[in-house]
Amino acid sequence: MSLHFYVDISTDLASPDELTVRALTSLAANEELRAEILEQLSEDVREFFSYAHFDDKLDYLPGGSSCTFKYTYRYTKPNENKDVHRWTLNYRKYFLDDELYETGYQFLQWLAPISTNPGFVGYIKEEFSDAPDLIYFRDGKMEIRYSEYGSKEKGAGHGA
Repeated sequence: MSLHFYVDISTDLASPDELTVRALTSLAANEELRAEILEQLSEDVREFFSYAHFDDKLDYLPGGSSCTFKYTYRYTKPNENKDVHRWTLNYRKYFLDDELYETGYQFLQWLAPISTNPGFVGYIKEEFSDAPDLIYFRDGKMEIRYSEYGSKEKGAGHGA
């Protein structure tokens, strides 16, 4: 039996290079990356970016899977009257267990060093669990704080 997971993250990125912008723009558009761009990515995330991610037939996430990546206004610097913008990624996806273990965690680890958000950035929730595991980016690394409130009974929440 396969496990299914919901992953939801939001983070600002610190001056991403052109390759990162192209990869994440492609992800948001649900397009496969061209081979010449794909081969420039680090090996640990190539597989993650090698296919379109959102398939309506396999998406059981409430509200659906989605991704936005855009240059967004964040705030105005006081006393300078200067607007500050950041590249912002919002990513929600329904993962099968193999996909999460083989590519999803690598993607999150790849994002951590370029995130400007120290601390909580999102969650991973197994579909039958009562509570999510929380994702944090700290010092360029991903940390997961596992929930102590996971379901003790298989099938809980589905009338089982």
